[in-house]
Formats: sequence, structure tokens, C-alpha cells
Amino acid sequence: MTALRYLPDGPPEISAVRMTVAMVDEPATALGAAHVAARLAGLAVTDELVVVYASDGRQPALSPPPVMMGLRRLLPRHTVVVLQTAPRASVRTHEAMLLDELLDMGVLPIVVTAPAAAAATATELHRHLRADRVLAVSAPPASGGRSCTRAA
Repeated sequence: MTALRYLPDGPPEISAVRMTVAMVDEPATALGAAHVAARLAGLAVTDELVVVYASDGRQPALSPPPVMMGLRRLLPRHTVVVLQTAPRASVRTHEAMLLDELLDMGVLPIVVTAPAAAAATATELHRHLRADRVLAVSAPPASGGRSCTRAA
């Protein structure tokens, strides 16, 4: 027998959603891509998330970052896209507008940039998106330390 439970009348609970910019360094994913993807997936479940992925360009341009593949596997109902930016320390207006549109559609964007520009890109996106926080996500060290630290 199935019991029905009626909820009291009233407005639904509204919870605040945080906007998080997560920085990931490509070398950190070489040995721990699965761990980094799992950490990012955990953030994506609770926060609106933008990933800034620092890549030195050694990976072939047409092959997706391993973190993206891990996120697609862990979050099958999410749309994950990669935005390749030119190696500079600023996000252009059309890139910011595209990012706004993608976030409005519920897409999880991974912004790929040069390692030298990653911190500046994350800071600029933090300001543009009015994000609540910037985190650096990495694979845990062999000693079992923290894999997510506040960057800003």
C-alpha cells in the first residue's frame, strides 16, 4: 500500500545558489583527472560553476580535456562545453556575452586559457559574473592533503 503525503500550502523553499569560478591547472589533472572531475562535479551539483582550465596547449586542439570527459561522465544530465580563449590576460566582451548566455541556458562552461593568463581570467570572470568565490581545484597530493583551496 502506498501512502500519500500532502505538503502544507505555502511558497516553495528557495535556496540561494552560489556562483563559483574554479581554476584547474592541466598538469594537476595528468595524474588525478578523475579526482579533479569528481570535485568539480560535486561543486556543479550545489553551485553555478565556471571552470577556468589552464592549458599549455600540448594537448591536441581537437581532443577534449580529460576533466571535461570526467564531468560529462559524472553529470550526464548537464551540458558541458569548452570555450577556447586566446592566450591573453583578459576576456573579450563577446566571450563574456557568450558565457552569460551559456550560463543562462544551464550549461557548465570550461574556459581554456594559457597558464600565464589563468589567474587573471579567473579574477576577471569573478568580477564579471559577480561570483561568490574563486577556488583552485587540484589532484590531492600523495600525502592526502586538501584538493580545493580558496583562491580569492
